Amino acid sequence: MKALLDAGANVTVMDFDVGWTPLSRAAEWDNFEVLTLLLAAGADPNRGAPLVDAIEAGSLRCVRALVTAGADTSMRVDDHSAAQLARTHSHHDVADYLESLGPTGG
Repeated sequence: MKALLDAGANVTVMDFDVGWTPLSRAAEWDNFEVLTLLLAAGADPNRGAPLVDAIEAGSLRCVRALVTAGADTSMRVDDHSAAQLARTHSHHDVADYLESLGPTGG
């Protein structure tokens, strides 16, 4: 992955049929190493739905990295807040973290 990024791979490319970005896929698969490489290379934490993917995967480390990179924690899915979404998937550690961020994450 690093070689691709060093060669100038586009980190913001999106599959418009399903809305996936490389960052979304890394979050969905809990691939923290790739996720942090993509963020360091300039991937947008708000393009596509990487935060939703990380929440649904229960990846606290990816959620934290995305939030640190500026992911919008006020997002809503089916009228659920980020923390509520985490709880619907029984990822209580992720929900607790998001709630600790205040009203936008809970």
